[in-house]
Amino acid sequence: MFDRMGIASATSAWTVILVVFAVFGFFFIKDTPEQIGCYPDNEPITQAEIKANLDEMDGYVSPFTIKRLLRDKDMWLISVGWGSLWMVTVGIVVQLVPRMTSIGYSQTYAIALLSAAAICAVSGSLLWGWLDQKFGTRFASICYGALYIVTLILLIAQTKNTLLTFVTVVFVGLGLGGIKNLITSIVGTVYGRYDFMAANRIIMPIAVVVRTLCFVVMGITLAIFKSLTGAYGAFIFVDIIAIILVCATTSQCKGKAY
Repeated sequence: MFDRMGIASATSAWTVILVVFAVFGFFFIKDTPEQIGCYPDNEPITQAEIKANLDEMDGYVSPFTIKRLLRDKDMWLISVGWGSLWMVTVGIVVQLVPRMTSIGYSQTYAIALLSAAAICAVSGSLLWGWLDQKFGTRFASICYGALYIVTLILLIAQTKNTLLTFVTVVFVGLGLGGIKNLITSIVGTVYGRYDFMAANRIIMPIAVVVRTLCFVVMGITLAIFKSLTGAYGAFIFVDIIAIILVCATTSQCKGKAY
C-alpha cells in the first residue's frame, strides 16, 4: 500500500479501517462473558451463578492500587521482561526488509517475504497458545525468547540462500504471533481474572515504553557498528536479559482468580 498509494494515503486508509473496528467494538464487544449469559471457556454453570458472578465483578474493587503495583516485584518483571521480548520482536520486524535488500533481494521480493512472515504468524499464534496452555506461560515465553535468539543469529548469518532465507522468515513469522498473547496471558496468570485490569493498566504502558526503546537500541548500534549485525547482537543480549526476568517471575496467582 505504501508503494502504490503513498505513505499518507495508505496510513489514512488504515485509520478509517481502525475507526470502523472501534465503532464495531463499542457496540458489540463485551467486557465479560457473563454480560451475554456465558462463562469463561464456556464452562457449564447455571444462569443464577452467572448473574451472581456478574454482580460480584461489577462491585469488585481491586486491592492492587497503582501505589501497590509500583512496589510489586512481579509487575516490574513482567513489564520489563515481556516488554524486552516485545522490543526484540519489533526490532526484527522493522528491519527485515532492509536486511533482505542488503544481501541482494529486490525491495519487492523483500516485502513479499515480510508478508509471508505475517502469514506464518497465524500458525505461530496457535503454537504459542498451545505451549502456554500445555506447559505454562513462563515456559512458552522462554521458548519464545530462545526462538528469537536463533532467529537473530540466522539474520546475522543471512546470505542470498533460499533455504536459509525460508527458515529465517518462518521463524520471524512464528514469533510475530506470540508476544501480545503471552504478555496478556502472564498478567492473567499472576494477577487473576478479577485483578487483571488493575494490573494491566500499568503493566501495558510500561511494556510499551520498553518495546519502543528498540528504536533507541537500533539507532545507537547502527551509529557505532554501521551495520545491522551490531543491532542484532544487541538484541540477542536484550533477549537473554528478558529470559532471565521471565524465569524470575512468579507462576503463582496473587490476585483473585475466581
